[in-house]
Amino acid sequence: MTKKSENSNQETVSSYKIVTDLKTLKRQSSEFYKKDYETEDEYKAILNDAIHKMTDALVDNKAHYCISANAIGLNKKIGIANVTSPIILVNPKIQVNPGSVQIPYIECNISLQNRLFITIRETKITVTADNLLEPLILEYNGILDEKENPELYTNTELMEIVFVQQLIDSMNGILVFERSYVPKHTPIVNTQEKIQRNELVTLVKGDKEMKVKYKRIEKFLEEGWLLQN
Repeated sequence: MTKKSENSNQETVSSYKIVTDLKTLKRQSSEFYKKDYETEDEYKAILNDAIHKMTDALVDNKAHYCISANAIGLNKKIGIANVTSPIILVNPKIQVNPGSVQIPYIECNISLQNRLFITIRETKITVTADNLLEPLILEYNGILDEKENPELYTNTELMEIVFVQQLIDSMNGILVFERSYVPKHTPIVNTQEKIQRNELVTLVKGDKEMKVKYKRIEKFLEEGWLLQN
């Protein structure tokens, strides 16, 4: 798979057209259209209209990778993720696969322009939707350490997994900052009975070592220093 280029608007629109021209839904007698529309043709016409409006919005916002119908004022569970190629989802459901790892990820969001969010996302998911003939399995099995894998956050397979999650969240009314990553700080153990506040203690960080008063260690622990036992 290849990453979408800056000048790929025409290719993107063409890809969307191929997808939206497909006539087969996973369930031909979808309860969704039976309940809300008189015929399946009417249902598909509504879908196509929504998809083309979302396509236009994505083409106008090249820095973004997904959009849901409710982001442009349409009360439908339809969305598009477009990292390597368009993934259109109608009434999707998501499940986390065995062996998935949660990782922090930097995301943009088309509804919250000019802001970036550090979220927590899964690396292995399966998606089902009305318009998919079979479950969509998305998994990233690469190295998750950014130091060992400098291209971790530009890897298109991982990006696709992340933005499909953001897309389905958006359809379900979950905002991107509700997935915020909260870093874990080294806990400060209450050892007040053993160590007096003004007692000197030893802190270590890598091959560095220093002595400070116990009452002042909190800021150093937040910077990665460890209290030597």
